[in-house]
Amino acid sequence: MKRPPLVEVHWVDAKSLGGWSTEVEAAALNVIDCFTLGHLIEKTKIYVKLAATTSFDRDKSDGVGDVIVIPRSMVRLIRRLKY
Repeated sequence: MKRPPLVEVHWVDAKSLGGWSTEVEAAALNVIDCFTLGHLIEKTKIYVKLAATTSFDRDKSDGVGDVIVIPRSMVRLIRRLKY
């Protein structure tokens, strides 16, 4: 595995109110702006896959840790960063 690019992903996530709420509280509810930094493992038309940690151990198999898959419909921007 070659070293994957480091990226910053701006995306939105759902937010909910559990239980009973007032109409004012419900009206104020909105999506959450999220910012995730990670190694870009895969990018398709459906999702973006990032890993927070990557391993390139010469004596062992390569690996990734703390993987997140974000639906592309939720992604606002993908920006490549320099190492």
